[in-house]
Amino acid sequence: MRPFLRRPPLGLGVRIVRCLLDMPSFTRENPKELKPRLGRRTAETPVDIHSKFHIDELFREEVRAHLGRALGAFASRIERVYVHFEDVNGNRGGEDTLCRVKVAMSGEEPHVVEELALDAQVAFNRIVPRVTRCVQRAIERHARPSARR
Repeated sequence: MRPFLRRPPLGLGVRIVRCLLDMPSFTRENPKELKPRLGRRTAETPVDIHSKFHIDELFREEVRAHLGRALGAFASRIERVYVHFEDVNGNRGGEDTLCRVKVAMSGEEPHVVEELALDAQVAFNRIVPRVTRCVQRAIERHARPSARR
């Protein structure tokens, strides 16, 4: 965790500033109510990880760290990231682990990317570059002036 290196922004109460000091980037403990109040002054973005089968805590932390590195540059524009793992055809085998990442961005519809693979680790590793490109394109598209008049 990084300590606050500058004065807290004006308008933030002592309680919120104390919360900011305690929260690492892309944490699961970020309350949803705190994000709109903070606006775009902070880069902490919550990541929710759900699965229909058991995923150990080590892999969950790896998912948060990997997304933090990949999407950290866009964190001020991202409100929340949802990661969902699902075994689509049960115990029949084959490429049946679905990884779905949904990125909720400020002022836009959520962006959803899906990937099928043999296991959750492979599916997640394949999906991260695609999610990064999707978010980057959305931000560029939003920043580009419209050609219509």
